[in-house]
Amino acid sequence: MIIYMKIENYRSIGEAIEINFLANSDKSHIENLINLNNTNLLSVISIYGGNATGKTNIIKAIKNIVEIISGVKSIEEAYDPCKFYPKTETNFEIFFIKNSIKHFYKLNYNKEKILEEKLYYYPKGKIAKIFDRKNSTFTFGNSFTLLENYKTISEKTNFLKTINEFLQGKIAEIEVVIKFFINEIVFMGLNNIEKDLKIAEEKYKKSYLEDNSNNTKKFLDYFYNNLNLGKIDIVYPARVSETINVALHNFLEENNNKSHTNNNSSKKEKELTHISFKISEDILKRFHSMLNITPKELEIVMKYRFKKKDIRISLHEESKGMQKIFSLGETIVDILENNKLLLFDELEVGFHTLLAKKVIELFLAKNNSAQLLFTTHDTSLLNLEVFRRDQIYFTCRSKETDYNTKLISLGEIPGIRKTTDIEKEYLEGKYCPLPEYSLIYGKSCEKND
Repeated sequence: MIIYMKIENYRSIGEAIEINFLANSDKSHIENLINLNNTNLLSVISIYGGNATGKTNIIKAIKNIVEIISGVKSIEEAYDPCKFYPKTETNFEIFFIKNSIKHFYKLNYNKEKILEEKLYYYPKGKIAKIFDRKNSTFTFGNSFTLLENYKTISEKTNFLKTINEFLQGKIAEIEVVIKFFINEIVFMGLNNIEKDLKIAEEKYKKSYLEDNSNNTKKFLDYFYNNLNLGKIDIVYPARVSETINVALHNFLEENNNKSHTNNNSSKKEKELTHISFKISEDILKRFHSMLNITPKELEIVMKYRFKKKDIRISLHEESKGMQKIFSLGETIVDILENNKLLLFDELEVGFHTLLAKKVIELFLAKNNSAQLLFTTHDTSLLNLEVFRRDQIYFTCRSKETDYNTKLISLGEIPGIRKTTDIEKEYLEGKYCPLPEYSLIYGKSCEKND
């Protein structure tokens, strides 16, 4: 779970901004808090702001760091500083809790090299060093001297990524951090719908083979019922071709022969062969049970009940809105069940306001410890009946901010009462300057008397 994140010098973000999930002293909506080890954390944070004020860049900055650590991007590719900021280095900090232990990670870099990288954790509540890097100089905690063997790396190389590749889980404290960044921070809204849909389909098919797809169906039923479309079911796999069927049979037969005839194999090899055979056999049985459901092969189909008949529509023939709900459903089930963090850019796009609110309510529920950070323009959600003051942020970017993105928490603004009409005051520009939409091509649109 995230405690706070700090970003400096990335795209429109110049001077450091901080997103803080640590709850302040506000006594309202305590049901919106997650209590972990006597620390109250926010389950949801919303970010509002005009176009081109840097809302999306906040999410992109976090994704940028994840891609460095996972090896998707090099330092040169990730370096994208603010053109209106005098410093050359980009800085990122994150403080988070995993397995009830607090962790702190920092990465500071420019186009040429990594200037600083450090990882600390708090076993038994006391701070301890895992590694600390300044340019090419490394120091390590007493329990992590094994990392000494990997310090002779390029100044451009991320150390956390490097030790992940070489150690492959040998140090549990490192493995926890790697998995947190790569598996537990999820992004939506930055890709096009086709890419999000492809990712969701792959997850659903995997969960089907692992017998976990019923949870996704329940989630989607919840949303579809709100759409008043009647009962909807998901059918997968639609059909397995004879070619696939024969190939699987051959594979099973080959493995079966190996397991009986190869007496020279080690005990471990025989065990692995048996496991492989058993898994394949189970999958084949499942395929057999689903044969001839629909005329198309291995695709996800939406089944509607209409006038006592079943109407089947391929997911790829559905509307963009339905595809987005499917993508969201498969992703959110995983996030809620495994207490991950979802970073969602423009939550309201493609959704009715009430459906967007339902998504937020799932994260506000007390039956999970998942977190949501989202950007939006939907001011109908901007009220203190839904959120605490420290759950609402605003981005500003103008000549007055030197064209840097500034991030302001409503919880830091004095004079905000529970009865304050936040939506009205936001649209009036009280919390941050808004664009002057009444002017087009330099002329007022207002009628003259």
